[in-house]
Amino acid sequence: MTIKKCLLAIWIIAAIPAVVSAQQFLRIEKISYWYGLKGAWTESKPQTSEIDFLNYIANGEHADNNYFGLKLSAGLGKRFLVDFRADRFQNTSINLMGDVQYFLKPNFGFSVGGYMNNQVIDNSYKDFFVEQSSGYTLYTPYQFYPEQITRYYHWGLNGGLFFGYNLNRINLKASLNAGIGRNVQFTILVGQKKLGSNIRRELEFTTNQDLFLFVVPEITLGFDIFEFEKSTFGFEVTSNMMISRKTLSYDVTERVWTNESSTTQSVETPLRRITYLNVDFSIFWKF
Repeated sequence: MTIKKCLLAIWIIAAIPAVVSAQQFLRIEKISYWYGLKGAWTESKPQTSEIDFLNYIANGEHADNNYFGLKLSAGLGKRFLVDFRADRFQNTSINLMGDVQYFLKPNFGFSVGGYMNNQVIDNSYKDFFVEQSSGYTLYTPYQFYPEQITRYYHWGLNGGLFFGYNLNRINLKASLNAGIGRNVQFTILVGQKKLGSNIRRELEFTTNQDLFLFVVPEITLGFDIFEFEKSTFGFEVTSNMMISRKTLSYDVTERVWTNESSTTQSVETPLRRITYLNVDFSIFWKF
């Protein structure tokens, strides 16, 4: 037993330099917590005989307009900084984003990263099937069941440059990123009934995983409020805008009366500009 204790003590003593070295290489530099506001705007396009689900992601009862977020920043060595952030919206959806920054100079460098976002498709899309002159009306046999919530997910990879400037207690950081994103497939079912008849039909919309390009300018203005021996507490405001041109094409399968009587067609919706604007009000602790 004594030999085992001695070996354990030797192992612990030998591991101390490695632990210290790891702490010097990987260190927590900043923790932020914020309340944010989000808006989305969709370029208007003329209405056609085919539904475009991009018309229903910006506004409505289930729109994602405010959220709480948390960001962790960790330094890697002398030139790298890793950021990871998560936003949680009132409708329980969570958006994730992370990047790795490389400092060419103390306040200038480039970054690479990625994100995963989601939004709720507003249920007002059903109005399209009530108002169209197809000879069918919206029919929901399970009208007393809870309304189904459909989420529109999209993810992307990006890279860009950042620049910082510090003046006494004021901190300014600006960045510009560009990247490529992809829509995640989702399915929507719509039930209809023929006017003046008992004939039923079901429309199944399955979206495609379309690619799109985007740019994200961002600016952060921070203020150091309290300075302690080895840390700083402060407040900052961050605003970023994601600008992209997207299409949300889909395949629609029509089933009339029975599943055996069905047809499928592909629908290409027009490209349109989608703009997301985020404004965050946060408190931070720098180490």
